[in-house]
Amino acid sequence: MSCKPSSWDSIGSRVVARPGGRHCLSIALPALAVGLALSGCHHTRQPGAGDLVRYRGPVRLALTAVSVAPGKEDGRPWDGLGQLPPEVVDGLRTPRTRGFFGTVFRELSHGGALGAIVSLLPWTAHAFVDSIAAPDVQVELSVNGQLLTRSPIVRNSFFPTWSGVYSRPLLISDFDHIELKAVDRDIAFHDQIGVCTSQGLPWVDSHHGYASEQTFQCYGQLWAVALRVIPIESGVVMADVTAAPEQEGD
Repeated sequence: MSCKPSSWDSIGSRVVARPGGRHCLSIALPALAVGLALSGCHHTRQPGAGDLVRYRGPVRLALTAVSVAPGKEDGRPWDGLGQLPPEVVDGLRTPRTRGFFGTVFRELSHGGALGAIVSLLPWTAHAFVDSIAAPDVQVELSVNGQLLTRSPIVRNSFFPTWSGVYSRPLLISDFDHIELKAVDRDIAFHDQIGVCTSQGLPWVDSHHGYASEQTFQCYGQLWAVALRVIPIESGVVMADVTAAPEQEGD
């Protein structure tokens, strides 16, 4: 494999590409049971759980979970004609901080998003309950407007999870636009939940390969995505990609 003319510096916990030098990146990913050693290339490996890296070369993008707000932006429930509690309506209309999204992104891939959200936004304890209808969630993954894959619907869930939802091998430039769009599928009308976007490959944690919120912008009621970036050189074997059809919800 040829090396691109770049070197890698660290700013805080981030790894940043600089012009000059001939270095390629190799990162150990214990969660993938992988040790990347790119032939003929120098590599850097930044210690610490908070380290962020950006891969170069072909990858697959694998969606494993999303976090959806417990109601629409205007305070209405996702499904049904009922009313949300007043404190939930007020909370949904209040902007969230960047720190909130960072925490939810980190916790979502570990299954801890619900506890983190309730801790940060106590009003959500009255929202994530059985009496409030959750959406029927389907997510589309695209690059530069081209649909790569679509998840199956997960019904009645604020924290849907998937396995086997991933793209074909991709070579993504710094100018490519990655988009994950979530929709609440209903029988008659579909509600747009929200969108998370990244310019170029996302920065990922060096231990598990999940995308950091630092390169995502999320809009609407899609609060976080758990997107794994898997280098092709990792040796992880995946089946051919087949996008799920658009489905109707309840």
